Amino acid sequence: MTANNRVFDSQILIYMIIMSLYGLVEGGTCIYLYRKFQAHPALSRRASQGTLALVNSFDFFLAFFHIFEFMNPLSLYALISMLNAVVAFFVMPPLIWEVIVSKIKRTSPRQKARAITSSYFWMLSIVVIPLISMSVNEDIVYYSSMFALVPQILDNFELSLKYKWNFWIIFCLVLPKFIFTLYVRGDEGNLFRYQPNYTLILIYGIALLLQFLILLLQTKWPRFGYEPKSPYTLISAKDVQAKGDVCPVCLEDLKKASVCDNNNNEKSLLEGLNKHKKMIITPCQHKFHEICLQKWLKKKSECPNCRKELPDIMNPDEEDDDEI
Repeated sequence: MTANNRVFDSQILIYMIIMSLYGLVEGGTCIYLYRKFQAHPALSRRASQGTLALVNSFDFFLAFFHIFEFMNPLSLYALISMLNAVVAFFVMPPLIWEVIVSKIKRTSPRQKARAITSSYFWMLSIVVIPLISMSVNEDIVYYSSMFALVPQILDNFELSLKYKWNFWIIFCLVLPKFIFTLYVRGDEGNLFRYQPNYTLILIYGIALLLQFLILLLQTKWPRFGYEPKSPYTLISAKDVQAKGDVCPVCLEDLKKASVCDNNNNEKSLLEGLNKHKKMIITPCQHKFHEICLQKWLKKKSECPNCRKELPDIMNPDEEDDDEI
């Protein structure tokens, strides 16, 4: 065996180790998230399908990349490398689909149309980004993956969601991409003889660091202190003047009657006042139990009394305080 062959074999071994760890770490993380989302649907609605789609587009790119690189001859090394293809085609898509379905099922008609449109866009990007990268410029997929956390940051800001993901989950989804990029674009002796691009590596590292810091801030301040004025007004039982005021949705007395929770179990309004069964006044000046109006707006985006169009109620923390 010549010296060149020994060097080549050692490069293959290093690459196989990197890709095996890549597939195992990301595959295990996706399976964990899928089971977590099924057990706690509210958590899947917190996840950004955009972030998961950008992560998956990198996996698709690697799958296509390995197919073309190792097509002739198809070796044992190629089969090991294709572990990430299993993640790309069979593990990550069900996870993304779980998030999409949860967002569509439990939203108002206005939000549902938007969720369907964004789902089409992100699902299309999973395939389009890798294809453009392979046909135009390979660096496109690296730049798209380095900003994979931006959709999650924007969702947190828009919906005022306190970030509740375990940061180890983010590390396991994002860092394997950075390590692969570091090997291919930062190591002169990489298996594929690609020229180093240290500028790309630097931008990638800085971008990930900034996104991690922003997500850390969003654990306390999802909108960084900015809170737009709500069109709704929350009131307590003492603010209801007339005894005969009833909620137009459940037809129960606003001040002292009981309302039903999600499992149709009767609970006193007094018991729920400290949680999410407060009373609310709409922009058209009609009073409701807050939870009753939330349920109504998931079916129709209009006032039950006057049929005036109503904005959605942003109260995302009401369903599940668990952490991913």
